[in-house]
Amino acid sequence: MLDPHTWAVETALWKQLLVLVELQRWPEAAALIQEKGEASPRRGLVQMQQSRCGHFLEVARELGSGDTLQVQLGASLQHGFLVPSPQLWTVAPGFSLCLEHVERPGDCFLGHVYQAPRDRYRDVDEYTCVWEPFCALESATGAVAENDAVTLQHLSVSWDVSRMPQGQLQGAFRLEAAFLEENCVDINLSCCYLCIRLEGLPAPTASPRPGPSSLGPGLSVDPGTYTWVAHGQTEDWDQERRADRQEAPRQVHLFIHHMGMEKVPEEVLRPGTLFTVELLPKQLPDLRKEEAVRGLEEASPLVTSIALGRPVPQPLCRVIPSRFLERQTYDIPGGRHKLNPSQNRAVREALEKPLTVIQGPPGTGKTIVGLHIIFWFHKSNQEQVQPGGSPHGETQLGGPCILYCGPSNKSVDVLAELLLRRMELRPLRVYSEQAEASEFPVPRPGSRKLLRRNPREGRPNQSLRSITLHHRIRQAPNPYSSEIKAFDTRLQSGEPFSRVGPGLVQEGLVGGSEVRAGPARGHPLHLLLCSLRQPQNPGCEADPC
Repeated sequence: MLDPHTWAVETALWKQLLVLVELQRWPEAAALIQEKGEASPRRGLVQMQQSRCGHFLEVARELGSGDTLQVQLGASLQHGFLVPSPQLWTVAPGFSLCLEHVERPGDCFLGHVYQAPRDRYRDVDEYTCVWEPFCALESATGAVAENDAVTLQHLSVSWDVSRMPQGQLQGAFRLEAAFLEENCVDINLSCCYLCIRLEGLPAPTASPRPGPSSLGPGLSVDPGTYTWVAHGQTEDWDQERRADRQEAPRQVHLFIHHMGMEKVPEEVLRPGTLFTVELLPKQLPDLRKEEAVRGLEEASPLVTSIALGRPVPQPLCRVIPSRFLERQTYDIPGGRHKLNPSQNRAVREALEKPLTVIQGPPGTGKTIVGLHIIFWFHKSNQEQVQPGGSPHGETQLGGPCILYCGPSNKSVDVLAELLLRRMELRPLRVYSEQAEASEFPVPRPGSRKLLRRNPREGRPNQSLRSITLHHRIRQAPNPYSSEIKAFDTRLQSGEPFSRVGPGLVQEGLVGGSEVRAGPARGHPLHLLLCSLRQPQNPGCEADPC
């Protein structure tokens, strides 16, 4: 596609234009541009091509210094003053990106008043008032940063005459279950941020400013239309979990939080108007965090005490055998890492207390301390007698197990590599579904294309294959290993599938809790390693986080 706003002109024409501009003879400059400029060669704007599967349109545009971009300007408050700011960028006709919610997700999707966090709180309500806005801000920021939005075009929205108590515009749109399945829209529609746009609205006309400096209509660069932009959220008004919910059309309710205009154009509220709606789903870790803050009243005394800054009641967990607490040092027998006095105190407190916060600058050995804590937790687990447990002290599925979570895949992989050297520990490394799909892609329901997403933190560590879950389920001890590998072969050969859904999961071919439990069934399992930000399926029983 060619750029409709930029022409390449000859040197002679450029010199003539410079002279006319210096003399401020604007009408003559405009006439010269219209006469000779339109016949000049144009630059390429964007390249578009159909994907091989026919499901996607790939848009590519290279930007360099000095390139001209078509944008729509809005206004934002800075230091109490309205200043112009980019709102939309038209990448190609019919394809625009909203710059407003990328730059300011909190202003677009939220309206909270933030309070400074405290060390202690009077009650759960005070804690929720402080931390719920911060969690919501992190959810909005994460949804934008994930770049996993779904854009629906030509969508009819029914606006409600009565607004919400806060004066916000509200409405709903309807999606057919067959449409969602065919286009692989498998997101939770009740937990999404929305960017709603209505293109092609007539721009208000204004007479050109009189005077010799006026550019005149010949040099007007403002388009004759504009795009109405609004931001909001979806809400789940249907509290009943009916069995046929997936079969019935889905009614998605929404409310508008932020608009770039004070007044709503009449075209927006006109019945039958078709909108472009961009859905930005909340990430699962952020959803869990919000639910944890809202449900703090129902949490355990340990969790409530930690959140409110109160002394932790004891004992609230199992008692570590006293002989472990009487040790002077907690070096691992035969290990090459020797702990200093501060690290020894940290390990002892972790064994003695239900909650221990260990802080320190980078390079002070916090990961090494974590390794030693895991080792002595394991020794304590071995001494516990579980009903129906192994007489040799081996941990069976459902017995004592240590769960280690880290802030990123890389941080967990570092500890996992250290654990590989300890033969008596049997860890199992669990990656997210996205990371697993980078090595073993599977077709999504209704899709003709394999799921090949590159996780933000890279591919799984290849040196940990011997303890990685999605590799272990393909090994002989797992009763479903042969079926899974046969299914992998069919995928790699390009064999078409008429339907990939719950049936294959139940048969043990594509994931599923029964398959994931295979490596642990009949084999000792001492430790689960995973990242805190894994976007696992919340309904999967095998989700260790």
